[in-house]
Amino acid sequence: MLNFSSGKNKELLILYQEYQKNLWEFIEGKTHKLKQPIFEKEFTNLLEEFILFGGYPAVVKEKDIKTKKEILKNLVQIYLEKDIFFFLNIRQLEKFRDFLKILAFNTGNIIEISSLSKEIKLDYKTIQKYLDVLINTYVIGLLPSFHKNLATELKKSKKYISLIQV
Repeated sequence: MLNFSSGKNKELLILYQEYQKNLWEFIEGKTHKLKQPIFEKEFTNLLEEFILFGGYPAVVKEKDIKTKKEILKNLVQIYLEKDIFFFLNIRQLEKFRDFLKILAFNTGNIIEISSLSKEIKLDYKTIQKYLDVLINTYVIGLLPSFHKNLATELKKSKKYISLIQV
């Protein structure tokens, strides 16, 4: 996030670093007054932009929202057509796209492969292959469940976390 904010607004980064220095001095007892951050609104706006559009350099540098969306759409298209279609030998591109959309709309939810298989009308092994491709290309990640009992934790389903917006 700091790299993102420094690319967008160098003055804001300087203010943030000064605030961070003041905060550490306050924590260490070197000063008894903690200054209120004067950049909170600007930082919040940058955070919202980062959450919506990510930190891809071409998108960060662009000011126009329509152009940002177009760049992201092109990146997804390139990923789908070149990386997935050609290199990873996925031939049902429309079904793969549907699969990506379903995952994007269910971010953070437990995904049942069997229900996905029925919904997209693909066999279980194909869905598993698609998941493996997405995990290995860092588009999604697996979030294991947490339990105090390790055996229970290993048995529980994992959540798939989308790392891109489709």
